[in-house]
Amino acid sequence: MDSTILQGAQLSGGSRAVELGLISLKGTKSLANIMFILVLQQQQEYYI
Repeated sequence: MDSTILQGAQLSGGSRAVELGLISLKGTKSLANIMFILVLQQQQEYYI
């Protein structure tokens, strides 16, 4: 399958979720920050 079709589906699905109020940009950023911090902690434990 063409990857541009899949990318379009992903974008429209995410946009629809925002429109329906299932996710928000603020909530997405908050989740990204939490996941980033967790990854940093995991890497520190790995190197210790």
